[in-house]
Order: sequence, then C-alpha cells, then structure tokens
Amino acid sequence: MGYESPVQGWLAGDESFFSLCSRIHRASGHRRNDVTCSMLFGHPLLGRQHDFPARLEHFAHVTEGRFGDALQLLLRTLYPYFLAWKPREIAEDLMTRICDDVGGDAWRFRIRTAICGFESDHALKLCPDCVAEERRRFGVSYWKLPHQYPGVWMCSVHGRLLWIQRRVRERAGGLSWVLPTLEMAVPVGQNINEADLAALADFSAFCVAAMSRPQLSAELRVQEIRLAFDTLRLSPEWRPRKRLEAAGRAYVAHVVPFRRAPDMRALPSESHLATTWLWTMRFGAWQRLHPLILLSVAHWLRAGRDECADG
Repeated sequence: MGYESPVQGWLAGDESFFSLCSRIHRASGHRRNDVTCSMLFGHPLLGRQHDFPARLEHFAHVTEGRFGDALQLLLRTLYPYFLAWKPREIAEDLMTRICDDVGGDAWRFRIRTAICGFESDHALKLCPDCVAEERRRFGVSYWKLPHQYPGVWMCSVHGRLLWIQRRVRERAGGLSWVLPTLEMAVPVGQNINEADLAALADFSAFCVAAMSRPQLSAELRVQEIRLAFDTLRLSPEWRPRKRLEAAGRAYVAHVVPFRRAPDMRALPSESHLATTWLWTMRFGAWQRLHPLILLSVAHWLRAGRDECADG
C-alpha cells in the first residue's frame, strides 16, 4: 500500500524534486528529517540530496506514481544538466541506472560533476522576490529548478541576484529538508557593477534556455562549437595553435563577469588554461570538461557571431 502524502501535487512546473520532498516533510509534521527520509526513500539518509537524490524508484513506488515515475522525478533534479552533454545512448543508460539504484549518493562522482576545478556540491539558490510572491500565492515558498542550475545567478522574472540558503547538517551527517527562507539565506555579490550584472543575467538566461530543451545529443552540440571556431575573426594565416591562443585570450575576457559568481570561479582567469580547454574541445576529449565550460564557451562563441553579424 502506498504512502498517503499530505501534499497532493506539484506547486508549479518549475518546482524541483527536493522542494516537493521538503514540502512533504513540513506537511507531515515530522520533527526529525530521517523519519521523512525513511518514509519516502526507505532509508534514513539516502534521498536527501537536493541536487543528486538517490532511490527515485522507491519514492515513485511508495507514492504510487502520484508525482510521476522515477524518470519524471529525475528530470526535476540536476542530473539532466550533466547527462545532457553525454552521448544519447550513454545518457539514457545512466538515467535508467540512476532511477533503479538503491545504493546511495555516489552518482555525483560517477557522472563526473567534480572536474576541471569545479565542486561537486551545489548551492541552494533563491530569489527573495520569488519567495515573497510564492508565500502570498501558495502560503509557502518552493525551490525553482531553473534557479538551481550551475551558472544561473540572476532571476529572469525579477532581474535580481539569487541568494544562497544555508543548510543545516545534523549530527549524524544527514542534511535537513528545507524550504526557501530569507532568514537562512545570504546575498551574493553585492558589489557587482551593472555591466557584470547584465552579463550574468544574459548567461543565466542562456543556461536556462539550454536546459529547456535538454536533448541528449552531445556530439551535435560540440560539433556546432567546433564549427563556430572557424567563424571567429582570427587571422586565417595563423596556425591552429596560435589561433586558439588568441581565442583563449578572448574567452578569458568574456568570462570575467561570470567568475564573480560562487560556482564559476573555476572558469579560467589566464589564457593558458583557456587555450588548453579550447584545444581539448576542438581536437580532443571534450567530455572531460565540465558543462559550465561548454556552456560558457558556447555563450562566448554566440557573442562572437553576433559581433560579426553587427559588423
């Protein structure tokens, strides 16, 4: 027999899976986080990860599919953000294995989220204006999935920087269920100038748009990036390496505003690293690169094409 949830559905199409679980925890009236976790996931700890939760099939089973099957639940996590850059057949196989897995939260490492200097843990982000509006509308705030994507630091609705929520860790090491609250959140980047804010807003919208159509066809995306290298206004008589070195300097300049955001400080600040990444992308194993590198390069190349069109 399934668990009779006090929560009957999603608040909105952009609500994250972690947000749903946190609302169930609050509505259940449980004081202890492990009680809710055991009820939903059959384990006192596994499942509480806001970015890469485990035991999705178990959750779908005990809730009798009221909120969707395991694959539909997975789409409301950060898994698609990383899997979308893998070849289709590999991504689909990983999605099936993640849904069926009952072992734990090792997937953040198995799908290589901590590469190129980027951290494997991700901040919980909120927009203060969204929180206020949701409380007026629903009586409770919720976590918006687009706000949680790495690289997204501006709310597209209210045009303001997102805040980071502090998350309580229990004595046993488990993380708490939590909903957005300004009392537990801290502002980010209060001294960022208007030009950098505009750049962050544009890149945030770019990342969200990329995830609105998470096609699992990485080869096509990267092929487009490779072809775009040939359209850059670089001296045609230069050798490929010299052309990429010049491109690396331009790329570093482009991502300067992005590096103001906490999760993008691993983006290159000097041209040697940038050139190495571009060389890897153009000629080598681009799948070893973090999605933020691929997205920021795609954003930079788009800006270059726009400049060429304007020129």
